[in-house]
Amino acid sequence: MVKWLGYALWIEAVTAFSPQTMGLEPQFLMPPILEENSGLVWDSEHQTFWTHNDSGGKPRLFEVDTTGKIVKEVFLKGASNRDWEELALDRETNTLFVGDFGNNRNKRKDLSIYRLPLPRGKAQEVPCEIISFRYPNQKDFPPADRAKEFDMEAMIYWNDSLYLFSKNRTKPYSGYTFMYRVPSAPGEYVAELVDSFATGGSYYMTQWITAADLSPSGDRLVLLNNGHLWSFSNFTPPYFLRGEATKHPFERTTQKEAITFKDDRTLFISEEKSSGPGALYLGILPERH
Repeated sequence: MVKWLGYALWIEAVTAFSPQTMGLEPQFLMPPILEENSGLVWDSEHQTFWTHNDSGGKPRLFEVDTTGKIVKEVFLKGASNRDWEELALDRETNTLFVGDFGNNRNKRKDLSIYRLPLPRGKAQEVPCEIISFRYPNQKDFPPADRAKEFDMEAMIYWNDSLYLFSKNRTKPYSGYTFMYRVPSAPGEYVAELVDSFATGGSYYMTQWITAADLSPSGDRLVLLNNGHLWSFSNFTPPYFLRGEATKHPFERTTQKEAITFKDDRTLFISEEKSSGPGALYLGILPERH
C-alpha cells in the first residue's frame, strides 16, 4: 500500500505541466533488468515495445507489453554488445536495426549496426547481418576535447538508409548535432556527413541528443535529450534538420534514453533509473498547422 501511494503521488507530480511544456504521462516502471534501457521501437502488429540495455550487456532484445511485462527475450547470434544505444525500424519490411555505436570516449574503431527481421515466433536466438562504418571526418582516436563529436545514440531509418545524429561531448560545448547517412544494407562503409543542427545551450547534459525517431508518415522527426524534445516538420527528406524546428521542454530533467512513435503524434519515451523512476512515458505532439 505504501509503494502504491508513492507511485500515485509520483504520477500526479510528473503529469502536472504548464502550457509551454510537453506533458509526459507515466505508463509503467521498467522491469529491473531494463533499468539501463537504451533504444525503443513500437511493434504495431503485436502492440508491444522492443528495447535493450546499453553497454556491456548481453546481445539480446526484450519485447515488453504495455503493462511493462517482458514477454520475450531474443539473443542476436554472432553479435556482441559493446555499447548498444539505439533501435530503428523499417516499418514496410519489419526490418530492425540495432546501433552498436556508443562512443563515450570518442576512440572506437569498431562501430556497427546489426540488421535483422523483427523477431517473430518462438525462436530464442536469431541471426543478424552487420553494417560496419566509420566517420569521414575523424582522424584521431580520441580527438582533442574540443573535437569530441563522435559519440552516437540516435538513429532513424528512411528510404534504404540509416541516419545517425551525434551526441556532442565537446569541451567547451559547441552545441551541435551532426547527421550522418549510412546504407541500410550489410557491408563496410564510410558514413556520409549530410547536415547539422545547433541545439544551443552551454550545458551539454541538457542539450546533447540521446535518441531519435521518424513518424510513420515520414513527415515529422523528433530528437530527444534529457531536458526537452526537438520536433521537425515541413522538410524535404533527407534534409530533416532544415525543416521547421520546435522545442518542447519537459517538466523534469532525467536521463531520457529512447523514443518511438506510436502514430504520427503519439510518442513513447523511456528513461534510465539513474536520475528518475526508470519509467516509460507517453507524450503527444501538437497538431501541425
